[in-house]
Amino acid sequence: ERSIRFACAAIEFGKALNSKVYSFHAGFLGTPAVSDLGRTWGVTNRVGLEEGSELFTDSVERVNHFARERDVRLLVENNVLTVGTAASNGADVLLMASPAGIRSAMERLPGDVGLLMDVAHLAVSARTLGFDASSCLRDLGPFIGAYHLSDNDGLSDSNEPVRENSWFWDDLDPTVAYVTLEV
Repeated sequence: ERSIRFACAAIEFGKALNSKVYSFHAGFLGTPAVSDLGRTWGVTNRVGLEEGSELFTDSVERVNHFARERDVRLLVENNVLTVGTAASNGADVLLMASPAGIRSAMERLPGDVGLLMDVAHLAVSARTLGFDASSCLRDLGPFIGAYHLSDNDGLSDSNEPVRENSWFWDDLDPTVAYVTLEV
C-alpha cells in the first residue's frame, strides 16, 4: 500500500511537470534493508513467486489505472541480480531479472504498461543466471518502451559510460523514443 501511494503521488508530481511517463523497478520477493541496496543483500519477509507475482500484478494494475486517468504511461524496469544476492537469497528473489521472468511479468500486466529495459541490469543478471543478454534484448523487443543505457563488467551495476563497442548497440530498437544515459 505504501508503494502504491508513493507511485501515485509521484505520478501527480510528474504530471504537474508535464511528464508523460512514470517508471519504477519490478518487485522483490522479500524486503531488503534500504542501506543494502546496490550491494549483496539478504531479505526478510520472503514470499513465494506466485504470491509475489500476484501482488505485483495487482499493484501495477492499480497504479496503471491511476496513471491512465492522468494520461501517463507506466514503464517497469528490469531488476539486476548479482551473484552475491542470488547466493544469499536464491536466483528467484527478484521479479523481472531473467528473460522468462521479464516475459511472464509483462504478459500479466496491462498491455499499455511497457518495459524499461536497463541494459546494464540485463548484463549483470545474464552473467549471474547464465543467459545470453543480446538474445534476451532482441526477444523482449515488443515490450520495450524505453532504455536505460550504461555499461559494466557484468559483475555489478557500476553505471560505467557507454562505449563504441558496448555489447548492446546492435540489439537496440531504434524506434524506441525514450532513452536515458545512466552514467
